[in-house]
Amino acid sequence: MLPGDECNLLVTLFRVLAHPTRLQFFCLLREGEKTVTELAQATGVPQQNASQHLRLMRECRAVRTRRHGQQVLYRLADKRFVQATEILREAILGTMKDDLPVALRTELAAVASVPNEVVAPSSDAGARPSPARDGAPFPIDGDP
Repeated sequence: MLPGDECNLLVTLFRVLAHPTRLQFFCLLREGEKTVTELAQATGVPQQNASQHLRLMRECRAVRTRRHGQQVLYRLADKRFVQATEILREAILGTMKDDLPVALRTELAAVASVPNEVVAPSSDAGARPSPARDGAPFPIDGDP
């Protein structure tokens, strides 16, 4: 059993990464350091919102920053987060694959063969709608 303080740390990290925009940032940062502008442009979110999401990620120690001139570069705090994410992704997709619509199963099978891809169901795949706003399973205090 995990000690209470360790459990709370994990819950905080999982809550932060449960938001689709932050998970996309997380996946983009696997490729290396990026500025808030690069992350905002890659995901199509306004830069102000991107900054707020990154602040939450920084507060839970998922990302770190460094200054390069006037720019702030963001990077993953620990490369082991990438391995953990991949393991969780494979486990979740493995346990859910029989419950997914055929079109989505086909799409996931194609994506599974491409490493480091973000899996997002297509709009025509018949995916079930998320119970919470923006696809996040539960809100985070200060969610942008």
